[in-house]
Amino acid sequence: MTRARTNRHVTRLATTVSDRLFEPALSDVDADREKSLLQLRSRDRLWHKLWLAATPNESDWEVIRLPASLSALYYVMRPFRLIGKYGRQVRSVGRN
Repeated sequence: MTRARTNRHVTRLATTVSDRLFEPALSDVDADREKSLLQLRSRDRLWHKLWLAATPNESDWEVIRLPASLSALYYVMRPFRLIGKYGRQVRSVGRN
């Protein structure tokens, strides 16, 4: 317990959690961003972001309903759905 109290990462995480304990719930996007930021190592943040980008979620399943035998296709569809959803935003930011 003493080791945890003297670890700056643990104390910073505990402060962040206690500060936000009674705030309104975050949106899914903000919650994912917060999870990313709360990772203790940058390598963990990178893997978390890659996992978020590669793993199908409810939005992917709503685009098209596939039978269970074809569910692996959601992994193929996900990058195209994300490009379609965020591609314009990325291009417009690059122009500014």
